[in-house]
Amino acid sequence: MKEKIKKNKISIIGFPLIILSIFLIISNSLTQYIRPITSIFLMGSSKGKDIIFFGIFGSLLLLSPLFSNKILKNIEVFNLKNWKSHDFLKISLVLTLIMYLLGIILEISLRLKYNVPINTTFISMDGTNINTSSIIHSHLFKSVIGELITKIIDIPSGIHIGTSLLTYTPIFAYSIFLALPLIYIANLFAIHDRHHIIKILLSFSLSLIFISLFDGGILSRPGLIGLFITIMILNWNNSKKIISIILPLITMISLIAFGVIISLSFGTNTYYDIYLLNPDSNINITDSIDNLEEISNESDYLVLRINSSLDYNEMDLTDSLTKKLNGKCDGFFITVNTISYLKKERILDKIFN
Repeated sequence: MKEKIKKNKISIIGFPLIILSIFLIISNSLTQYIRPITSIFLMGSSKGKDIIFFGIFGSLLLLSPLFSNKILKNIEVFNLKNWKSHDFLKISLVLTLIMYLLGIILEISLRLKYNVPINTTFISMDGTNINTSSIIHSHLFKSVIGELITKIIDIPSGIHIGTSLLTYTPIFAYSIFLALPLIYIANLFAIHDRHHIIKILLSFSLSLIFISLFDGGILSRPGLIGLFITIMILNWNNSKKIISIILPLITMISLIAFGVIISLSFGTNTYYDIYLLNPDSNINITDSIDNLEEISNESDYLVLRINSSLDYNEMDLTDSLTKKLNGKCDGFFITVNTISYLKKERILDKIFN
């Protein structure tokens, strides 16, 4: 009984986290102190991510005492009355993995629609509303959620909600509105009746996974960290504790390897292909793009090829193109050049020197 009361007391920690989330909406005064911390596990943390993270983290802790399996004692469907917290955690992970897979499929289908390489980054531009999406870091689910949020409230400045991607997002992305509530409720049952340290740790990891579902996907930093911690907790009762660490480690390494393979297999380090969607008829390409090597016209877009060098970073080029082409086309795809990124960040130097 005392242990149960102690577990519920831990849940009170969720209240100040929710207050912090609300405070971040109305003020930027704490951003300079919070951002350096949250950027470690939220991968390029933004105001929106910070608000959602603390809100989800706090609500999971605060509400989990209300979600005991006792409230399911009269439900015969799927034998729910006999489910334990681990069962709900497994269901949460299964639903999460399904949505991760769907997110990758949606990214691939978008590229098949425009007949561009799979491993390209898409940049949609609508005035100041500029958003990117790729298999490695997807924002397609984010766009449909952003659409709903804008119909309910006014979005504070500094929060990117991905709505410029909405025109290009396949309709199946709206399934996220069914998946998120189911996953959230399963998480509440999964967190209930845990030791207080595990409850905090699991709430943290599930919050990261929740965010990655619509902002980043399975290969994002929140997704990888969240899956690592969650899988470790799921296997913690194994008689061989080493398995609890090795299994999530193997999972994370495998996912990272998968992302690297995609980047290297479909990318190139000798040139960038850029596919402009609906360019203006009077667009002056030579004034907009430097180091232009080749131009060809396709049915749906204008294709550019820019000679690259290892010193020309993909992210720098994307930023430059976005500024030059904004207002001159609806958006563009750009092929991935992983080697240039690694070179610019001096990662290759650190490995081979």
